Amino acid sequence: MEKKTNKNEITHLKNNSLAKVSSTLALTNKLLQEIENRNTLPSNDFRVSIPDINFRKYLINTFGIVISDNSVAYGDIKHIEKIDCRSVEDEELNKIKSLEGIQHFTALTDLNCWNNQITNLDVSQNTALNKLKCHKNQLTDLDVSQNKELTYLSCAYNQLTNLDVSQNTELTILNCRYNQFTDLNVSQNTALIYLNCRKNQLTNLDVSQNAELTILW
Repeated sequence: MEKKTNKNEITHLKNNSLAKVSSTLALTNKLLQEIENRNTLPSNDFRVSIPDINFRKYLINTFGIVISDNSVAYGDIKHIEKIDCRSVEDEELNKIKSLEGIQHFTALTDLNCWNNQITNLDVSQNTALNKLKCHKNQLTDLDVSQNKELTYLSCAYNQLTNLDVSQNTELTILNCRYNQFTDLNVSQNTALIYLNCRKNQLTNLDVSQNAELTILW
């Protein structure tokens, strides 16, 4: 006698089918996004403006990049994954005032620019960024909403009045001390193990969702 398929088996088969469809759609969307990114990237000959003289000096001395008319070819920078242009000297002449052009370093995963005089930092296109150290600058605003791979963010000693880290769910270390925050929402940062937000103007801080937090200043 042919065995009849019961309701549980039918439900199980349906769930498996839905799971496979969902997985296929996710993979398809990922591939489409990668194709779109490739199509929107500039050509190797595209010129990227680097207006800051000290940033240009860093690129020349570190990577041997050819600078022409204060710009570089995208093909010369597109593979750079790490930039460490922090200033270890106190002389103002050696400090970087602008990192304009950094948004075109599309492979960048690690950016360290602390102890400079940067007033604006656009990392909206650096979607592969994993570590960002921009403390001891003159930033009044910092948008990291597109940097969803960030695990380490240090933006201390700036002039920030707001910091939205709701999209940075991979963050494990956040150092934002010595700013001007009146509010800091870390409810989405459930992977946080270190949070230093002292010397701000916070009147309330909710860390009830941060079960992994081991160090809190």
